[in-house]
Amino acid sequence: MSALVNGTLCTSILLFVLGNSPVNAAAPSCKGSCDIQVKFTGRFELETCQISIDNRSANETVALPTVSSSSLQHAGDEAGSTSFLVILKKCPGAVTVGVHFISVASTQVDNATGNIKNSSVAGMSPETQLRLRNSAGVQMLLNDTTSIQDYIIPQGGGDVQYNFNVSYFAKTPVTPGKVSATAGIELIYK
Repeated sequence: MSALVNGTLCTSILLFVLGNSPVNAAAPSCKGSCDIQVKFTGRFELETCQISIDNRSANETVALPTVSSSSLQHAGDEAGSTSFLVILKKCPGAVTVGVHFISVASTQVDNATGNIKNSSVAGMSPETQLRLRNSAGVQMLLNDTTSIQDYIIPQGGGDVQYNFNVSYFAKTPVTPGKVSATAGIELIYK
């Protein structure tokens, strides 16, 4: 006996049967044909947004100011706050898009602080981290999908923008040196 079953219905039935089966149940026997086919179909129509940093490209460098290491002598000190704009362009209408920051290949994240660690090559300030904040001043934790800035796209679509800030952060007192780190931006369509 052959049956063509809707993929969602088949999955629901399978989960129900497994969820209500005794653990020590014998494997069911198959009398006759056990040929059951599951057909999966899908459709994706949503256009995606384009990202722009500071109204330029999607890959930009945000330059923080030079600050004295004396401004980062205590754990938790922040200095050199620098604003940058993340613009979502040409978005589909009537959708909410969550923006959050993620690590990329070279990024090291301090899981205790949620900050980006500085590069570890020679000449860098190893104790300095970079902290990201949204426009309300709330810290944006790297790789945390609950640390999101929602962009509410109007019915007609269009561009929406928010400011973010990045600053130097002292996990411990810092030594003078350079800072270089990279983070990615991930869009979550809701």
